[in-house]
Amino acid sequence: MKKILGTGLILAVLVFTLSCATDSQKMAAEVEEQIQSADLPNVEVTADQEGVHIITTGLLFEPESSTLTDEITAQLDELGIILQGYDGHDVLVEGHSALVGAASAIQKLSDARARAIADYLLEKGYVTSSQITSIGRGASEPVATNDTKEGRALNRRVEITILN
Repeated sequence: MKKILGTGLILAVLVFTLSCATDSQKMAAEVEEQIQSADLPNVEVTADQEGVHIITTGLLFEPESSTLTDEITAQLDELGIILQGYDGHDVLVEGHSALVGAASAIQKLSDARARAIADYLLEKGYVTSSQITSIGRGASEPVATNDTKEGRALNRRVEITILN
């Protein structure tokens, strides 16, 4: 009997995981279509069991600061409209940095940058305060080498995740 219950529990978890992945993939396809329609440069969409990740790179902030550039505010306005379509979901904003400088300074800057994005989305009314969380990841999750200018540029990114 215990073996049957254990197998049933495993199957239930597997079905739930697959349905979340399917929901994330469906939502990612919708978000990707909206991003393409808005013609947003330097934006990539991925999906996993956590949700839909909207990854922005490019000139997001003024050098060595958390001041948003005109380029990113224009993108955030478009992304904010997309986020409004998922108001039943929580949103996580993660700031990532290249590995240049002291780790504590990198962490502090990535925290401030993630908060600046979240604050902008809140200020413009695209999300609510109960819906959004921000966190700086520093240089702890690189997607490219920090040995080249191009790699460091890819590591300087913001990920906005529409959570499942």
